[in-house]
Formats: sequence, C-alpha cells, structure tokens
Amino acid sequence: MLSMVPPAFENDPLLSRDVRAALASLSSTASRGTAQLRWFSPTAVCGAKLDRNGLRPLRYTLTHDGLLIAGSEVGIIDLDESRIAERQRLGRAK
Repeated sequence: MLSMVPPAFENDPLLSRDVRAALASLSSTASRGTAQLRWFSPTAVCGAKLDRNGLRPLRYTLTHDGLLIAGSEVGIIDLDESRIAERQRLGRAK
C-alpha cells in the first residue's frame, strides 16, 4: 500500500534522512505512472488503514460475485440483499 500511495512526508520533521529518501523515491515512481501499471493486471490488491485513533472505521460490503465496496460511510451504494455475502467494518485489532 505504501508503494501505491506514499504519504505526504515533506513537512514531517521526525523522519530520518533514509526514510525521507525512500518516500521520495516511491513518490517519484508513483508520479511517473509506474505504480499505476499494476492496476492493469487481471488481479488487484486492496489495502486499508484506519486513522491513528481508529475513530473512522472502514465499512465494507462483499458480494457473492466478488465485488468489494469500501468506504467510511454506510449506504454508499444500494445493493439487493441477496447479492451480499458479507458486510462488516474494519476496526482495531483485538
């Protein structure tokens, strides 16, 4: 996930020179479009991360045919209940 969407790091004074260089490299690769090529393969990777306090959980719905719908709000899209295989929220690890 970090290589696909590098975080904003330019104004973070706590990062070491090595971490800053790694993030700069990832950012330049993503901006040149190299990271976007990964999306053209027949498979995809889905990553999710909670905010640092876990206050805004990611809600997701998985359909029987493999469609994954994710967002921070309930009711992003209306689906017939017969299509839904799983409906959960990503929360803090227990």
